[in-house]
Amino acid sequence: MRFLKRLIGALLVLFVLAMTGIGAAGYWYMQDESQGDVALILGSKVNVDGSLSPQLQARLDRALRLHKNKRATTFVVSGGVGIEGQDEAVIMAAYLVENGIDRGSIVVDSNGITTFASAQYISRLYPPRTRLIVVSQFFHLPRGILILKKTGFEHVSGAGVGFSFARDIYSLAREVPAFVVYACCKVP
Repeated sequence: MRFLKRLIGALLVLFVLAMTGIGAAGYWYMQDESQGDVALILGSKVNVDGSLSPQLQARLDRALRLHKNKRATTFVVSGGVGIEGQDEAVIMAAYLVENGIDRGSIVVDSNGITTFASAQYISRLYPPRTRLIVVSQFFHLPRGILILKKTGFEHVSGAGVGFSFARDIYSLAREVPAFVVYACCKVP
């Protein structure tokens, strides 16, 4: 019984260390001011009435700052149709257009239901030397960057939204097993 308690304790410590590492890496990626060719904005919840969730609006506002600072020229909005019945990518594109980004600079990926699906989609559009900037919450950046690099992109940086939502703690914990799966999976 003592062995089992120690094992559970050790696993818990490893889990907390992994959460801390992912969170620290996400914040580190947020400090990167690299220039990009394409910003990939990963989707998040759109409410039933078509309004943006706070998380999604924060991602889109971050993309608008990239546009304003001329850090990216093309914006790929990637999301799917959630249980709310709204097409995240279409609504994301509309928000960017309403806020000054030319429609011709936006690519809509309505099949980006996972980070992996978004990475596969963008890898069919752009060559490996394309400089990508992933836009998401800070905790999601390490996994997003990892999968894009595994997909073949050589230059991937992050533009994240900082910690500001109570749900971020849960989401950071969820990133630990997701990151392990992505780190271990082979990209076709």
